[in-house]
Amino acid sequence: MRDTEIYGRGSYLYSNDRTNHLDKISTAEDNRFLAAWVGVNYQFKKDGATPALLGFAEAAALEAHQGTSHSFKSWMVRFTTDRAIDPVVLSLTSGYRFHLTREIGNQDYRPGNYLFLNPAVDFAVNDRVTLTTGMQWIIRKADRYGGEVQGFRRTSTDLQLGVGYDFSKDDIAQAIFTTNASGSGGSSLRINWRRTF
Repeated sequence: MRDTEIYGRGSYLYSNDRTNHLDKISTAEDNRFLAAWVGVNYQFKKDGATPALLGFAEAAALEAHQGTSHSFKSWMVRFTTDRAIDPVVLSLTSGYRFHLTREIGNQDYRPGNYLFLNPAVDFAVNDRVTLTTGMQWIIRKADRYGGEVQGFRRTSTDLQLGVGYDFSKDDIAQAIFTTNASGSGGSSLRINWRRTF
C-alpha cells in the first residue's frame, strides 16, 4: 500500500576464524542458515518540513541455533528517521530486539534482549551508486540458560562502511563492511539484495 510494506528477509552465515596461540595458527570454518524474518513497516511521515519517520515490526519466522530451530521466538521493533539534503541523506535508526524462552536440548535458553542506535550518512554518487558510512551502538543483556544468567550485560560499538548499487527501481544490492571499535567483536562483510514486488 502507499504507506505500508510487508517484507521478508533471510540470513546465511559463513565464517572463517583464525587464532594465533604460541606461534601456532589454527583455523575454524562455519557456514549455516541463521534465520528467516517477516515484517511490516509503516511510513508515519514523509521528509518535508521535518524529517521522515518510519516504523518497523519484525518476527523471526524461523531461527536456527545449536542444531535446533524455533519459530516466532524473537521479535524486533525499530524506528528510522531521515532527512535528505541532496546529495546527502542523514539517518538515525533505533530499535529493540527481544527474545522469548526456547528449549535447547533439555534446558530453557533465552538470548539477551538488546537496544541499538545506528546513525548513518549516505552520499548519492549518481542515480545508481550510494556510499554509506555510520556506526552502530548496542547494549545487550546477559543470556539466560537453564534459568541461570550466563555472562554479563555488555555494550559494543561498530563502525560501518558500505556501497549500494541500484540495478533497477526494483533491485538494489548493498555491501556493508563492519568492524568493531569497542567490545569483543571482529569484522564482518554483509551482502544484501533487496527485491521489490
